[in-house]
Amino acid sequence: TSTFTYPVAGIVGNKAAKIDVSSYTNGDAKWYFNNVSVTPGREYRFKDQYIANVPTIITIRYSNSTGAFIYTDLITLPASSTWATTDKTFTVPLGMVSLTIFHLMNSKGSLTVDDFSLAAVEATPAPAYPTVKLSVSPGTVTSGSAATVNWSSTNATTCTASNGWSGAKAVSGSENAGNLTANTTFTLTCTGTGGSVNQSVSVTVTAPPPPPKDTQAPTISAPAS
Repeated sequence: TSTFTYPVAGIVGNKAAKIDVSSYTNGDAKWYFNNVSVTPGREYRFKDQYIANVPTIITIRYSNSTGAFIYTDLITLPASSTWATTDKTFTVPLGMVSLTIFHLMNSKGSLTVDDFSLAAVEATPAPAYPTVKLSVSPGTVTSGSAATVNWSSTNATTCTASNGWSGAKAVSGSENAGNLTANTTFTLTCTGTGGSVNQSVSVTVTAPPPPPKDTQAPTISAPAS
């Protein structure tokens, strides 16, 4: 035998609802709201407040596009003589278009509920992936000459050089690489909260040109007579 009472004193004001089950054989007694539309695959958060002298259950009743129901128990709650909070998140299965949530009791006892809420959980945007731009000028030098490495990055907090140079670098800048005697590759790896990225550039080093040939004809002096 179930007695449903509304309104009764709640956590704030007098808009709570109460169930008293004085005798029990089977089934359940529950308060719930009308079906609300939901997005399949999206996460939602359910909250309510309750007082109960027996354990109670939070059950989701999903509806698909044909009106068929699927039931999922979300949590079993302990008895509480003072106002306790239910706070659970869940993801709507594919194919479901609406739902309601039961706060139910399937035994003899008393349950008072208040302050129901259901809200979609806003997705936390993924951290931005870092980018890096690396260049060298000139791209070809003669052996023993220098080149300038230039770089910039976005969404990065640290940068590290490797191969033809080394060490920690600023997230943007330029650096002179002098006295190059062989083909050289410069690699820069930049890291941020979204991950790491690297880029490489190369300088081609050529042999210096041979010294100019002496094209002046030799001078021959005749001995004095």
